Amino acid sequence: SGAIADAVPMQAQDTHTLETWFLALSTNLTATLTEYGATLPHRPTPAPHGEAGWNSWYELWDTVDAEAVLANAEIAVRAFANKLPSTTAKLRIVVDDGWQREWGIWHANEKFPQGMEELAATLGTQGYLPGIWLAPLLVSAETELARDNPDWFLGDADYFQLKHGQLKILDVTHPEAAAHLRETIQRIVGWGYSLLKIDFLFAGTFPGQRHQPMTTMAAYKRALEIIREAAGPSVHLLAVGAPPLAGFQFVDSWRVGPDVADENFGASWYFVQGTARTIAGRWPYCLRTLCDGDPPILRDFTAIQAQVSAWVAALAGGAFFLSDDLRGLTNDRLDWIVEPMVRLGTNGRPAHPFDQVPAEVPTSLVTQLGDQLAQKTRHQIPALWVLPDGEQITLSLT
Repeated sequence: SGAIADAVPMQAQDTHTLETWFLALSTNLTATLTEYGATLPHRPTPAPHGEAGWNSWYELWDTVDAEAVLANAEIAVRAFANKLPSTTAKLRIVVDDGWQREWGIWHANEKFPQGMEELAATLGTQGYLPGIWLAPLLVSAETELARDNPDWFLGDADYFQLKHGQLKILDVTHPEAAAHLRETIQRIVGWGYSLLKIDFLFAGTFPGQRHQPMTTMAAYKRALEIIREAAGPSVHLLAVGAPPLAGFQFVDSWRVGPDVADENFGASWYFVQGTARTIAGRWPYCLRTLCDGDPPILRDFTAIQAQVSAWVAALAGGAFFLSDDLRGLTNDRLDWIVEPMVRLGTNGRPAHPFDQVPAEVPTSLVTQLGDQLAQKTRHQIPALWVLPDGEQITLSLT
């Protein structure tokens, strides 16, 4: 695997070990995909089930502050009351993008005046499990860190983010850049965060000039090795914006699909459909790592839309989080979340389509953003799904 222009200098007699291939000929596609999933890499001691809780991203966006986190945590307890399986002793509260000073400067900004360590301690005292978001491989080009250490970053390759501009990519093959990454992860874990939502990991696969020549996927593997070693074996690593398979042996869970809402559009039914389509195609991966289908959206949707959104999130089996600003929701909307959804969403195994092959092949590839712009549903999404216990569920996604 690797992007175009991925190249490594080789001398005569040099060898490189590449991917293992899985080849099968079968008339039962679901059985074959299940067999394929069983062969995939995974952590030596994988987490047996997913977690439930609240994530700050999908309404607060980067305006999140300490007060909002603590207030939403308190409401989340009421939202999940009598709905949690016995395997979920505590709710996970995740502070997403917006807490940091800048991308790459992973220290609390003015919206968290007591610091992130104090917030983690408060959440822990109140009975929650603290989690936090970061993009560990990206650093804003405008920071002193990037200007003072140009050799720490990938040559001839940057990542442009619409809101945050030009971002430099850490070259983890450089010893000092690797040490910086290790120190960053150790510091954040030391604050008391036992889940790290590590995002934009795909940047680690970009081709470019590295301190030590190697394939892009080998460099990506090294980055995740460093993060896992620094975090320690008991910290939950959730990989987001990450290629499948690569790195599964280092992470506990993997975001299986795209975002479920956009800051520019807000909550959108087209995004729910995109998530369902993605799970339908990627569920074999979820047999070897916990898959996070991203949160259901409760605001702005009708009751049916919100409940289907929740069932879609639950199909992945690896996490069930709320992400609206719960302070603005009425109790009846919180009641749309029911115990079977949460149980399915945290059971640790995915559902799969009853029929893997769509009845009608789309004329072109589509995305949830494309449907949003076209204001038209063009996805081909299975309606009938088989749950891990063999039961079936029909979802109306049109």
